Amino acid sequence: MDTIIHPGYFHCLTYKFLTVPEPYRASYQPIPVYHNNIWQAPFFARIASFSNTFWQMIQQVRVEKLATYSSHSMTWRALVDVGFWNTGMVSEDSRIFYHCFCYYNGRYRVEPLYYPVSMDACMEKNFFQTAKNLYKQQRRWGWGVENLPFLISIPLKDGGKFLKKDLSARF
Repeated sequence: MDTIIHPGYFHCLTYKFLTVPEPYRASYQPIPVYHNNIWQAPFFARIASFSNTFWQMIQQVRVEKLATYSSHSMTWRALVDVGFWNTGMVSEDSRIFYHCFCYYNGRYRVEPLYYPVSMDACMEKNFFQTAKNLYKQQRRWGWGVENLPFLISIPLKDGGKFLKKDLSARF
């Protein structure tokens, strides 16, 4: 099992949805904590897991720069509005946020949940296979750069109207 939600997660998600302004214009991001199998993973996989968990906790504080990652939640309405996610993307978990952000002209955000979901550290049968899979995971995360051409193309599509909005806090 890769992701485990803790008791109370859906209570937290529901409360957040019911108490934020414009709840349909937000995705909801828990904190991914990579510790399900942490004591079985080799030391270097533990370090990578702890580093990513720490980074994700820091991101929760930087709300103005927060984008969706991994096990986020979003409304069905937003998915329908933007035509669902792109199945040909490597980093579709962050692309769906940028797609919504641009579709709603900057009026879409990520609400931090400050609540954990437990995830597996990268681990395989042996040391070398774990190193290989960890490299592939990091490479896949590096594919997040594929969002850059999408973000650059948006202002060109609408004659620059999108650029007139004050989006400097986001980018």
